[in-house]
Amino acid sequence: MAPNCSIVIATVRRRDSLLETLRALDPAGLEAEWPEGAEVVVVENTPEPELDAAEIEHVGAGRVRLLHEPKRGKWRCLNTAIERGRREGWLGEIIAVLDDDMSPMPGWAAAVVDSGRTRPEHDLFAGKSHVQWPPGVPVPEWAEHYLALNVCFSILTWEGETDREMGGIFPHPSGNHFWFRRSILESIPESNPAFSPGWTTEIRFCMAARARGHRGLLIPRITCGHRVQPALIDEDAFLHRAITVGHTMGRLRLAEERPRGAQALATRGKSAAALAVWTLRERRARRRASRDHAPEIVIERARAKLQLGRHGALLGLRREIGDAP
Repeated sequence: MAPNCSIVIATVRRRDSLLETLRALDPAGLEAEWPEGAEVVVVENTPEPELDAAEIEHVGAGRVRLLHEPKRGKWRCLNTAIERGRREGWLGEIIAVLDDDMSPMPGWAAAVVDSGRTRPEHDLFAGKSHVQWPPGVPVPEWAEHYLALNVCFSILTWEGETDREMGGIFPHPSGNHFWFRRSILESIPESNPAFSPGWTTEIRFCMAARARGHRGLLIPRITCGHRVQPALIDEDAFLHRAITVGHTMGRLRLAEERPRGAQALATRGKSAAALAVWTLRERRARRRASRDHAPEIVIERARAKLQLGRHGALLGLRREIGDAP
């Protein structure tokens, strides 16, 4: 019998971080509350298997299913879990996606299952997330800015403690912490992968689900911490991430709106003008940065990179713009 919830975690050579996430999940405790329980599906993304199933189960994670996907890509890992689960009949009614560096709150799995039972009109869900800095690593002031938290560290938060409909400034959840009903997959032929290639696989999945009429809900009381990797707390990494996220935003807008004719010409015209403006702003900020590494200058450069990536994508430019590494 399929569990209430299949919690899918893709991982690649981060054993200690994975074990920390599994310890926080504690679906064994969930099984006492829900007879059908929850099952953790770990998909190892390495050429050859390296993880030991017995060691994973030893941390108290309850029911664990260890799968292997040799070809790189989180999207492949998610598809492997979904395709195997559908074919073999063990995929849960709720499918939750977590990264291997997330720290779910106590009772997270039970709250996820409960959200699906109490909100039948919604099919796609996400909670809040917050940053957890690595111990012993200095955190620069720019890293505390909301732009860095969202762009560089994939933090999802908003004002207020009431549920809100997905849309507007929150059109999709962060890919490291969301869940959805298995019924969303019914409109996708089993011969087609649920998740598409690329860095934005979860965003594309969620946007496509909403385009097919599935409603999304943001639930603030369900939270996860994101244990930030030390390598991300780097100015160059932030700038690189900003232009990548911006380019993603532009490509998603094109895919959603599909401008044609006069609308496409107008979009390109506006983007060309905006690109020129943001190029000048980025150059000015870069010159200032050569003399002063104040946090506000780092944020100014990141904001410019974000817009350069966005308008570059709207113009159909494939390569990155600017001096990001």
